[in-house]
Amino acid sequence: MADAKIDSQERDTCPADRKPPESFKQQLQQFSHGVSATGLRYVFDDDVSIYRRIIWGVLVACGLLYSFYQIGKSIHVYASRPVAVSIDLSYRDELEFPVVTFCNENVIKKSAMPQQGFEDYVRVIRMLVGGVSSPLDRNMTEIDALLDGLDVQLLQEVLETGMYHQDEIMRQCWWRGQPCEQKYVTSVYTDMGLCFSFNANGSSPLIARDTSGHQSGLRLLLDAQQHEYVASREGTVGFRVMLHSPYETPVLQARGFKVGPGMHILTSVSKSVTHRLGSPYSQCRQVAGDASEHYSYYACLQECENAFVEGVCGCHNLQGRNVARVCTEKTELQCLMRLMQVSSAFDRRHCKCPTQCRDIDYTPSTSFSPFANYLSAMMINATADYVTNNLLLLDIYFTELEENVITSVPAYTFVALMADIGGSLSLFLGSGLFTIFEVVDFAIVAANKKRVARNGECTDPEQTAMKSTKR
Repeated sequence: MADAKIDSQERDTCPADRKPPESFKQQLQQFSHGVSATGLRYVFDDDVSIYRRIIWGVLVACGLLYSFYQIGKSIHVYASRPVAVSIDLSYRDELEFPVVTFCNENVIKKSAMPQQGFEDYVRVIRMLVGGVSSPLDRNMTEIDALLDGLDVQLLQEVLETGMYHQDEIMRQCWWRGQPCEQKYVTSVYTDMGLCFSFNANGSSPLIARDTSGHQSGLRLLLDAQQHEYVASREGTVGFRVMLHSPYETPVLQARGFKVGPGMHILTSVSKSVTHRLGSPYSQCRQVAGDASEHYSYYACLQECENAFVEGVCGCHNLQGRNVARVCTEKTELQCLMRLMQVSSAFDRRHCKCPTQCRDIDYTPSTSFSPFANYLSAMMINATADYVTNNLLLLDIYFTELEENVITSVPAYTFVALMADIGGSLSLFLGSGLFTIFEVVDFAIVAANKKRVARNGECTDPEQTAMKSTKR
């Protein structure tokens, strides 16, 4: 009742000479004269000749279409989330020394193999050293005949006890010119069997300070013991070495580099830290910056392959990190060999392994020269032939105490998108970003005026809207 009374009062106050409501064409003409868009007023001005109106209409339409085209391209670029990279080379007073993980190319020692059926056990071990991604050039009939004569329990004992011990392959170790403390060298099971890591304690890593060069780093005297070789993955002699962060799981086959015997090898190291943008720019994985989580892209791929093999056969080959689950039963070995024969059995593209958002990389650069013959007696009182065929001296050090920081940043921000939209409108229409709001405002006011005219009201539509709000 109150609303009806107010409406009646408003109608009673309407002037007698009320003007008829404006048509949409009149409203459009008024808008075209006031809007901040060059040329639009000529299109809707009745005082302008039809030819000029057509020309200006074509120009405005072309400008509008091309502006929309440019704006669409800008939005597409923004939606693709492009990134730029900034590189900062900083010199430090100290740097964390990398973890140095090293593995003998030979996985199982010859002396650990049973004498009876020696050749058969060697062939099976060599098969286990290979990966599912590498096809096996043998037929299943030959494999079945080979597996029939094996003692499964004896094979398991060979796998558990036949790997190298630390004191067998690491003859000497020096850190900054002093003998290494035993606590800094630990054993670790990797994709190449039992290996050893120097400086793997992430909570208290060794620090390179003050100086660079090979005398301020790590020196290892390693013994390949070539006379024990029976199961080298690629038929080579020496060691596989990987430099990595203490929070990264070592994957020697993918990221390690080889060093051979008879050489003094100098390995200079440069450190880089990469910071990647997370979602929505990439699907990188945030990893805790402590020892609570060990993750790397390559380790994830290796674990994915191991999970695939275990899912099919219930066990894995020697690339897995659990020696207790290595395939030893005949049915397990037959399953594994069948997978190894089919090169397409495992596809790494199916693995969900994102890169780390923060990645620490130690890049090695090696140089080497052969030992002089007279050094053999000075090292371990060995013959020159033994030194040439088995020993290597490995120096690992920072070239400079510098850190290369690579940071990903958004290459195209929302502010840049708005600037490009405004620039396109200004260039082709002589308007700006606020012209869009003017168009929206005109549409709202025109719709309100139409409603007022339909209801027979005489008050200003803007005042009507304000009064309705107050009510």
